[in-house]
Amino acid sequence: MIFFCIGCEDDYKTEDFSPDYFVVSEIAADSTAKVYLGQTKSLTDMSEFEPIKDAMVSLIVDKGEIEELKYSGASDEPYYKTELVKGDEEAQYTLDITLADKHSLYAITTLPEKKTIEKYFVDDVFYHASTNTSRFRDFSFTASFLLEKDHDYFHIIPRLIFESLDSYGQPTGFYYIDELQNITNMFDLEAIPDFKEGILIERSKISGERINLKFESWFLPNEEKIGDMVLELRTVSKDYYLYHKTVSKQQQVSSDPFAEPIIIYNNIEGGYGTFSAYATDIKYASFPE
Repeated sequence: MIFFCIGCEDDYKTEDFSPDYFVVSEIAADSTAKVYLGQTKSLTDMSEFEPIKDAMVSLIVDKGEIEELKYSGASDEPYYKTELVKGDEEAQYTLDITLADKHSLYAITTLPEKKTIEKYFVDDVFYHASTNTSRFRDFSFTASFLLEKDHDYFHIIPRLIFESLDSYGQPTGFYYIDELQNITNMFDLEAIPDFKEGILIERSKISGERINLKFESWFLPNEEKIGDMVLELRTVSKDYYLYHKTVSKQQQVSSDPFAEPIIIYNNIEGGYGTFSAYATDIKYASFPE
């Protein structure tokens, strides 16, 4: 999941524009580390971003072990990456980048302690008539997890697994997963910043020792059969939370010419962007027959 929200403050003085380096990078515990490296552009430049492929990119764990990241070379994965990151909880990671022109970029993040989903199930599944030819399928799902600290940050991503149907309504055996749409959360909206890919939560704004989630949603089963409901709970670093929160706010006001400008969170020294980390717990729940 990569977002590019970099521009210049003065759109009209293009002759004075000087590009800066930017980084968008995340570490996923027991998974991968990916780093996208590029340069900012004038808002009058409509060309696509081009990744920088010839930099030296390294990860330093707790100021000790050093691992060099290699550029993938694949057109659909324009990243410097490692195959597996086995980080200890609360370990500090340093991102160290040296460009071909000797310019340096530097950032630090901490891998958070993973939280585990205690319970998760789908309930209240039913159909209701919507048109003469189709029916919506409504459902809700419930989940909860414990909170032990005052300053944890979370990203909750609900998804559905679908099986495609052929023209005769028979399953094709082809499955795909998609982020849940049409979602309504059933608890304190003020504590949950709006976020396109799921929901961001800041622990300090939630009272009690447990977060109990209750959502409602629906889908239209005309050409697909629903499979499992997937819930991904990411315990995220503060850098992750602040970056995605400000990106979300910028997206909300992007079409409003009278809105106050949103400054995207940045923790990259020598450039722009973000370096963050998260640990994931994933649970699957089947739909009742």
